Amino acid sequence: MDSIVYRNQAIKQGVDADTLVRRKLTYAEYDAMSESEKCWHLNENSAAVDKALVEHEKEVRDAVSHAKREVRKIVTFDVEDPIALGNLMIENGGKFSEMFPQFVGSRKNTDRVLKYLRENELLPEVENFVVAFQALAHEGEISIDPSKTGLTDDSKELTGSALQEHPNLAHLLTRVTPQIFEQRRVMRMDAKSFAAWEREKNPPEVPYMIKRRIDQAFVTLSDRHPEFKWNIDANKTKLLAHLNAHATTIDAKNVEAAFLALKNAGELALNENVVVRGEYGTIKDYSQIEPKRLSDKQESLSDKIARMGADEFNEFISRPANRRAVDNLR
Repeated sequence: MDSIVYRNQAIKQGVDADTLVRRKLTYAEYDAMSESEKCWHLNENSAAVDKALVEHEKEVRDAVSHAKREVRKIVTFDVEDPIALGNLMIENGGKFSEMFPQFVGSRKNTDRVLKYLRENELLPEVENFVVAFQALAHEGEISIDPSKTGLTDDSKELTGSALQEHPNLAHLLTRVTPQIFEQRRVMRMDAKSFAAWEREKNPPEVPYMIKRRIDQAFVTLSDRHPEFKWNIDANKTKLLAHLNAHATTIDAKNVEAAFLALKNAGELALNENVVVRGEYGTIKDYSQIEPKRLSDKQESLSDKIARMGADEFNEFISRPANRRAVDNLR
């Protein structure tokens, strides 16, 4: 296909006819041309095309050489900002140590890893620390603590041929997260140890009836002792611990006894001066008292009342037993 055909096709594609002349070209300009425009220049302006391609190749070679020189400067510490490089090494070295706790961070091992990075012209990035660690481990040139992997409880460091020839070397050199460590540790447990671990991690749920009795006992306690802060978990934990140690059953009487014992010992957080006893009787400072805890039965009654209409509630409250139940909700 001759140059005239290429020229006509290029013009049809929107190329300005005035640009289809013999002239100097840059590689960027040539690279952006359509195929027809390129073909015209190759036929009619080949010297300029060849020169643009040669100059581009030289630029590419120079850029590659410059990049290699910069890498060498960095890994050999020949940089304008060695402090920044040092900080980068410390930061990424710390991240690596968290990912691979089995790496023994002694001065000897650390120096060998840094030497590997320099000799192989690797930047101090996390992935390169991993490469260096695994390569040196396969050569037996560093030491690791196998107990940090969760695969064994033996903390004797492995190095040299003992590390190289270890049957679980591949697993010893993988990343270890807390979840992986715990999973491996559990998998090694005997039946008795696993049962104990499972009880600790998944304590049996308190049966419903016992839980209901406990809740009712705490409601009764809060009725009798408005100074008791029942919303504080520490108070409830101390009461239950005392009951477990000194009582065979959990009922209002035993909860009362546990409360008084702990109160006298100063072990509980209380509402101060909530009850004032004077000449004309006892006054309660309700501003200090937390909203009263409801039992399951009381919660059901509260929900039922909330759904009542005015007439239905008037009929309900007219009965003495219902009025007493409502009074207990306050």
